[in-house]
Amino acid sequence: MLLAPWLLANRSRVGDWTANTQARTQQIPFLYPEGAPRFDFDDVPDRAITLLDGVLPQEWDAQLGVWWIGLGARALVVLVLAATLAALLCAQPTTRRQVAFFAMPLAVGGAITAWTLVFADWDIFLLRYFQPILPASIVVATAALAARHPAWARSGTAVAAVLIAALWVDMAGAFLFTDIGDRLGI
Repeated sequence: MLLAPWLLANRSRVGDWTANTQARTQQIPFLYPEGAPRFDFDDVPDRAITLLDGVLPQEWDAQLGVWWIGLGARALVVLVLAATLAALLCAQPTTRRQVAFFAMPLAVGGAITAWTLVFADWDIFLLRYFQPILPASIVVATAALAARHPAWARSGTAVAAVLIAALWVDMAGAFLFTDIGDRLGI
């Protein structure tokens, strides 16, 4: 029901329920000049690793070439996934169900992404599709870990806070407040 206005607008504007067909037609010549590849299940692990290439908005990708930014931004995603996995493994049974509930969108998103790669031959292994899910997962995972292993939760939160602050200062100086960034050497 919630998607009905969007689907109807797409049908009216582009002649299809989604814009995927048009996007694919427009993108294939640029992404795959020799023609669209055929993907299978063997390609899923390699494509999953490329999720870490999309930790920043596309227009900021050049910053990933700065060693500490690339490492720090990717480490945050790995930290979220590791905390979620640790919470699933270490939490008490009732808490584990809550963590699983909030982690389910990550699993479903991964399954849909893999399905699209294999059965639609379209690579959508892009972290931007998972970013709305990550905050809830990390909050619940951290709360679950804090109940059982408070030192882990404190350490992980401290590391994440420092990384986020450093990345924010760099990105703000490089893209938003460039006059200050120039003075700071960013």
